[in-house]
Amino acid sequence: MFVLAALSTASAQSLHDKWFKVLVKADTCRVNPVTGKFSLNKFQFYVYVHLEYVAPDDAPRGALYSFEVWSKTPDGRWGRAHLFRGTSSLYSENFFPDMNLRLATEKGDTLRTYVTPRIVASPLSNSFTAGGEIYFGNDINGQHLYGWLTMTGQMVPRPKWAAG
Repeated sequence: MFVLAALSTASAQSLHDKWFKVLVKADTCRVNPVTGKFSLNKFQFYVYVHLEYVAPDDAPRGALYSFEVWSKTPDGRWGRAHLFRGTSSLYSENFFPDMNLRLATEKGDTLRTYVTPRIVASPLSNSFTAGGEIYFGNDINGQHLYGWLTMTGQMVPRPKWAAG
């Protein structure tokens, strides 16, 4: 696991109600669970990440946020693929150490990954950057997926398909 950028500062709640369109690039090994044969495969897809400030976490641990990860479904619509709460770093609200994410592709593949996102919403930069290990996944044919991924994106207005 690694973080792709240097530490920056943010004001409290600077990530409240922010949306990011994020490109996920996966470099995987597909393993057939019956034969044991594997093949290398690279692919990419987009997700949206929505953050909501929940509350200060137990001092001195950082701020607590609700994370929603939205993926395109096989029928072409956007749906919430993952919802969880994460605590920012004590030192910077822009870092969320060791997050466990579940991501889904439009084809129906699923990936489980640990990442450390760096998220900035400021007048100078509006970015989402993360990288991590794909510790398990499945493709639509039942093959297991392992490997590595990176996530890069920019802040965007609330998508029209998002209610509220």
